[in-house]
This record gives sequence, C-alpha cells and structure tokens, in this order.
Amino acid sequence: MHQCCGVTSMPRKSKFSKAEAIEKVMYAIWENGYQQSSVKSLSEMLGITRSSFYNAFGSREALFKEVMSLYEQRYTLTILLTTKKTDNIKGKFTEYFQQLCSKRSQDNKHTGCLSVNSMVELCKHWENIHSDDYEAMAAQSNIYLDVAANSDFKNTEPQSIVLAVLMRDKLELTNEHIEKLLGWAKEKGEIPETANIASLALAITNLNIGINTMSRIVHEEYRLWEAARTTLEGFGLFSEM
Repeated sequence: MHQCCGVTSMPRKSKFSKAEAIEKVMYAIWENGYQQSSVKSLSEMLGITRSSFYNAFGSREALFKEVMSLYEQRYTLTILLTTKKTDNIKGKFTEYFQQLCSKRSQDNKHTGCLSVNSMVELCKHWENIHSDDYEAMAAQSNIYLDVAANSDFKNTEPQSIVLAVLMRDKLELTNEHIEKLLGWAKEKGEIPETANIASLALAITNLNIGINTMSRIVHEEYRLWEAARTTLEGFGLFSEM
C-alpha cells in the first residue's frame, strides 16, 4: 500500500493487455507445442483465472488462431508472398531459402517454425477427417467447431480436428501460391516447358517443411544451406545471387 498526504491507497492492478497475452502465448506454444499448452498452464502463465481466459479468448482453439495470425504477420518470410511476375522467380526461391537457413540458424532455442511444428503435431488427426466433413469445414471456416462436434471422428477431440483442418488449409494455400510462381517461371522460360508444375510445387513445399524441421537438430547455417541449395539445383530452381 502507498501513503500520500496521510491517505492510504491500494496499488493498482496492471491492466490486462490481450495483445501482449497473445504474444506470450505464441512463444509458449512455439516452444512447448499446442497440446502441452493447456488452458490451465496458459492461464497461470498469464496470471489470470480460467474464467478470465475464456472471457478474453473464447477458447484455446480461438486463441491458437490468433497466435497463428500474429506469427504469420511477424515471422513469416514475405519474399515469396511479395514476388511479382516481373521478378526473377528462380532468384526469389534462392533468396527465400537462403534467408530461411540464416533465420533458423540464428534461433538460439532451435524451435523451428511455429506453423510447421503445429502442422506436424496436429497432422495425426487428418486421417480422421471424412472427405464430406472436410469440405463442409473448409467452406465454413467460421464454424469449424460446430461441424466437427456433430461429426463422427472416431472419438477424436473435435477441437483437434478443427485445428488440423486449419493447418491443412494453410499448407494447401502455400502450395497453391508456389504453383502460381512456378507457372510464371515457366511462362518466362526460367524453367523448361516440360516441367511438371504441380509436382515441383509439392517438392518445394516439402523442402520448406524439411529445412524448418531439420533446423531443430542441425543448427549450422552452412549445413542447412547446403541441403537447400543442392535440392534447388536438382529442381533447376537455383540462381546465383
């Protein structure tokens, strides 16, 4: 307590900041994984009650979506997302993977990529997604949970299914964007007309996942880049910078 002019006053409680809380949760999930980040543990970390947690975020799943949105805004390399048709497409792929290897090697905690980590953690639930249910969820992204809760998912938690679908959608969107870039590269003669764009896009997506995952064990930038460069050269997508 504080005294001023003989009047005793109680210390003010620090105001809860939702934005700061989302950032703290992002780092917690990034380091520990989604499944280990329970409502109880997150509430304790934020210094709030479980009821306050639900009042602030609605659910752990809703909070995870906000975390992923923040992560993508702050940490996703935007090189490929901002690539224009007039750019050297092969050069952009080379630049992207060079920066990715550099960024991952500088992470002292070796946590890899939050998006890839979450995808790997949640993908075990994909086999429980019936095709009809998946289409319904994909078409109605704002009511994933309602659809999942009323579907037969072999006793898998509906919440896990919801997030598995979310991560699957993100993966598909990334792959579609890479296909578009490769289509431009083919039009401009940067890669052969005989190149199979769909297969090549999947291979690049796989390389991206591989480097992000491998960086949790292999920490040296030069080793990560050797793996990425060798693969890009094999795909005919490496360009001297």
